[in-house]
Amino acid sequence: MNYRQLFEKSEMAGQAGAGNDMSFLPLVHEIIRGMDMESPDVNQKITELKTKFQKCRTMVEEMPGIDCSEEEQKQQIEQLRQQVTTKTDLLKKYKNMCAFELPRS
Repeated sequence: MNYRQLFEKSEMAGQAGAGNDMSFLPLVHEIIRGMDMESPDVNQKITELKTKFQKCRTMVEEMPGIDCSEEEQKQQIEQLRQQVTTKTDLLKKYKNMCAFELPRS
């Protein structure tokens, strides 16, 4: 796949996810094209790219569980699975219990 195909594919992906502003390839393409044409906008585009990278870093740092190791995350998942199993079993148990009739006044 050549560079132009990658660029077009990236543009289509960017259009499909309009809320997703993390597409870097079009901006890199503009920077390269600007360097070839000696455009004065190259510095602005580079700044935009740096800003996008920083935004992505911030998003990754804010992800839940990013501060835990892989082993800690696996332990948390296992604990949550056990809780789901326990609660599911309790629900089944309560559904199968006899309903008590309350005396009517």
